[in-house]
Amino acid sequence: MQTPFQKALAYAATKHTDQKVPGTELPYVCHLSNVALEVFLAALNTNDFNVSLAVQVALLHDTLEDTATTFDELADIFGKEVADGVSALTKDKNLPKGQRMQDSLERVKKQTREIWAVKMADRITNLQPPPKHWDVEKKRDYLEEARVIHRSLKDGNKYLAEQLRLKIEEYGAYCKEYKYEVFEDDNFHWEDEEERDRIGTFFDREEALTYCRTRVDNSLRHLYREGFTPEKLYDYYLDFGSDPFIRTQDKDCIFSARMYAKERSPLICKELEEQKFR
Repeated sequence: MQTPFQKALAYAATKHTDQKVPGTELPYVCHLSNVALEVFLAALNTNDFNVSLAVQVALLHDTLEDTATTFDELADIFGKEVADGVSALTKDKNLPKGQRMQDSLERVKKQTREIWAVKMADRITNLQPPPKHWDVEKKRDYLEEARVIHRSLKDGNKYLAEQLRLKIEEYGAYCKEYKYEVFEDDNFHWEDEEERDRIGTFFDREEALTYCRTRVDNSLRHLYREGFTPEKLYDYYLDFGSDPFIRTQDKDCIFSARMYAKERSPLICKELEEQKFR
């Protein structure tokens, strides 16, 4: 492992010799080393992980995009598998700017999970305090890109997906975005604050709503008994179901667990009835 790491690090340091970490005077190899460190940590927490491939790609991931390096040069020195990984992580500058990220992610998803890991590690490393000249819109766009990366690649490496999720939460503070505090009552102790669970803070409205909807759906499935009508299921939910709710200053974030449960009860009954005949 030591030899390919040192070889890739020396090569990347040479290729990026005049490049700085954006917003700092640090040599760009500091960023590349941090991405490689995230990959090393992922390897310690992941089974069947090709750490040699992942670390080489981590150190080289910007060579095609930011330097005069060619694909053939990378393939000759480090092998085609490494070059393919770096290529997938490289945005296609011939595409409109708004399409480049999605295009790269689609190509990354055709690679091994180690390449998925490098992409998440790269964004984890980049979610530092933003440059002072960035306005709020730029920060929000960058945060939304991180969310797209997380949604697209989170199944590739559970450890890095969780680290990226936490970084996204932290970065939201720089964007002056709404926070969504999610709590959960059970209807047997409805509005009893001593029995209330605090689930956590979300910085994405849809993620908070999805969590609440999923909790209600799971509660309905758990309460269902053979022969229940939607009305009976809903009555049981009102007595014993999970009742998640959101506290936020976002006036457009509206969720009522009880209204959602009433809407979903017929669908859940139908779903579980049909399962009996499969």
